Amino acid sequence: MKYSVIVPVYNTFDYVKSIVDWFEAECRQRQSDDIELVLIDDGSSQAIDFEIISNQVKLYRKENGGVSTARNYGIEKARGDFLLFLDSDDSYNNGIFSYLDEVFDKNQTLDSVLFSFKKMSDSYVDKVSNQQEIMSGNQALTKFLSKDIRVHICSMAISRRIIDLNNVRFDESLHFSEDVLFIIEYLAHSQQTYISNRFFYNHVMRAGSAINSLMVEKDITHIDAFHCIEARAKQSAKAEDVNFFVATCYINLLKFLIRNKTEDTHVFDAIVNNSHFLYGKITYRLTKYALVVFLLRILFKLDSATKFTLLRRVSMVNK
Repeated sequence: MKYSVIVPVYNTFDYVKSIVDWFEAECRQRQSDDIELVLIDDGSSQAIDFEIISNQVKLYRKENGGVSTARNYGIEKARGDFLLFLDSDDSYNNGIFSYLDEVFDKNQTLDSVLFSFKKMSDSYVDKVSNQQEIMSGNQALTKFLSKDIRVHICSMAISRRIIDLNNVRFDESLHFSEDVLFIIEYLAHSQQTYISNRFFYNHVMRAGSAINSLMVEKDITHIDAFHCIEARAKQSAKAEDVNFFVATCYINLLKFLIRNKTEDTHVFDAIVNNSHFLYGKITYRLTKYALVVFLLRILFKLDSATKFTLLRRVSMVNK
């Protein structure tokens, strides 16, 4: 088996039907049966409401444990030499397997392909484009941490051999950013990676999701993820690059706090009390991300002098 697409499913079979239809169309265009779609039902209460016809589509059921447990279970069940992860409400474009064949056949020392992708909503399409090049995994890791390339867990075709050899799996103890940690750990072990400028993954930003809800206690476990990312990434990458990446993650958490707000003072305090993520030693670059880090450092320092009066005003909701 050459390629396995692993899809965690939790009460999203309505969306999965379109993935199965897409996959079966890909099978009909392919001359060999060396691709498989691995659906992991993570304890859904919703029953599947369509028939799976192709024997190249596998459905496995497990007790509910979260997306990381489902992906890890899918890794164990998958038979492909190369693995792809797809979220159940997202999509891949037609021809992705033929394209991967072409890339891997032309460069047989490659162990992974990172392709460009689109973030899509009802009102906009944001193209996340990377420049085409071949590099080592450590070089790709450095570029990922410095935001010179953008990678999503679903925009990767990765080597099964490498993740098994190095026991790379999703951290099931984390509620957030477990995919980021997986990307970092995988790239640290990758030998040669192809960065593609072709768009094959569509990340759908749906309205009404949890990202539009008030921040609660569970959301501060982002901080736990930042600690894990910081500790593990510094084993394989320059501290300055890791500090920069974690600073951008912390800024995204602040944006999340301001946009979604919270009623819980403990949530607010837990976030601002971990501002050290913003101040680690970094190497400044002439990029928009570096400018944002620089400006936020100044604003955060000024606001902290008044016990975060401004941040409280824009992010706290009175009960």
